[in-house]
Amino acid sequence: MPDENSEIDLWLENEAGPAYDAIKADPTRGITIVEVRTSLAAELKKANAER
Repeated sequence: MPDENSEIDLWLENEAGPAYDAIKADPTRGITIVEVRTSLAAELKKANAER
């Protein structure tokens, strides 16, 4: 699984790490769990309506 591990490493370095650093530097950039759930529920409703 060397390819899978290298893909994970790249994701951590290029996406997850910078996102974490940005939130730590400015927590106001984040969203609440309520906002996450609301957004996910809206996306699910939209996806189900398109079926």
